[in-house]
Amino acid sequence: MPRTIVTASMVSLLLAACGGGSSQKPTSGADCATYCGYMDTTCVGSDTQYGGLTGTCASYCGTTNVWPAGNGGDGRGNSLACRITHAILAVQSTTTADRSAHCGHAGPSGGDVCGTWCENYCFLALKNCTGANGAGLGFTDQATCLAACANFPDTGAINAPGGNTVQCRIYHAGAASAAPVPHCGHAQVISSSTVGGTTADGPCN
Repeated sequence: MPRTIVTASMVSLLLAACGGGSSQKPTSGADCATYCGYMDTTCVGSDTQYGGLTGTCASYCGTTNVWPAGNGGDGRGNSLACRITHAILAVQSTTTADRSAHCGHAGPSGGDVCGTWCENYCFLALKNCTGANGAGLGFTDQATCLAACANFPDTGAINAPGGNTVQCRIYHAGAASAAPVPHCGHAQVISSSTVGGTTADGPCN
């Protein structure tokens, strides 16, 4: 079956139609429906980006202001528009490796393309771990978070829930949108978890 070639201008028109044209807009339901439509049908099997602790694409994307909307056709940057672009590129992909790469870029972590590892980590941690849940993060703002994140190894697999890596912390900082406890503890600079009233090593160690 012939593949439909989606051009950059078509991507821009699609995103503009579903409200992705302004970086100031919060994520909308229409944006998420478009995005998750691609993710749920193309990024499957070993390329799945949602499930388990992260939840479904719809539940994750539907969290208030989960990402900045971005601008239609964005290929880089921590935005929903960038993720839609790479989800479309995953649909277009003619090789397994190419599809896997674009699915990773389109997923929650951004794959170091739709936002750097540290941009995604800091955005999610500061958004989802607030008040008492954010007290142990090890930073209080974007600048101090980025400085701390620069010391994390970046050798983990995308969406890996364990290991002393930035990828593990991104995973748990995202999962904290639905369950701040225990995921904010896991996402800390010094990853921990409270068990029986005592602090134990978390999964990102």
